[in-house]
This record gives sequence, structure tokens and C-alpha cells, in this order.
Amino acid sequence: MKIGILANIHANHLALEAVLNRSKKEGVELLLIAGDLVGYYFEPLKVIQLLDPWDKVVIRGNHEEYLKCKSK
Repeated sequence: MKIGILANIHANHLALEAVLNRSKKEGVELLLIAGDLVGYYFEPLKVIQLLDPWDKVVIRGNHEEYLKCKSK
């Protein structure tokens, strides 16, 4: 099984799309995402939509922690 490891996506859907396209070509079956899906760029929903069809394990990064603290 090929596993892709990603981190610090920061809502950059264009870069993520390129990485996911290459991952698919390389036969990656599972993504391990080490946090920071959001932050800096303005398309967090597109990031979630791109990741939705993938088998994945995601841990919360410091940007997600920051949002969690601000939402209280």
C-alpha cells in the first residue's frame, strides 16, 4: 500500500489538486495529513471537497487549534 504524507495545505486548493493528481498517478491509497488544512489562503471548502473521496487520517494542526479556540 502506498501512503501519501501531507501537511501545511493552508487552504491552497490549487497546490493540493496538483499533489492529489500526482498521488493518484503514483497509486497512493491512503493520505496521512499532519494538520493545517486551513490558514493563509481562502478556499478551505475546496480543500475539503478535494480530500473527501480519499481514504485519509487527519490530525489537527496549530491553525485548526487556533480556530477551535476562537470559536468558543
